[in-house]
Amino acid sequence: MRNVTLSASEAMVELCRGTWLSNTACEKLYRAELFDGIFFKKGRVHEDVEILHHLFSKARKKEVKNEEINYNYCTNIQCGTIS
Repeated sequence: MRNVTLSASEAMVELCRGTWLSNTACEKLYRAELFDGIFFKKGRVHEDVEILHHLFSKARKKEVKNEEINYNYCTNIQCGTIS
């Protein structure tokens, strides 16, 4: 798999095919503003599948990278630098 940039329609097609672009919300990084007005419904199973098409349609571009990305996650704003 190479690194690719997809349009909204291309991403939707690949999302529906499910062959190389996973239809789960995990393992993806999103800009926070994409979630404006979009919420996971409590008690739903596979709720990520229900919102992905909304997120994909709001995003200007979708980049698919075939590389490992390391990041630090901080849930407490007092813990220091977030990178």
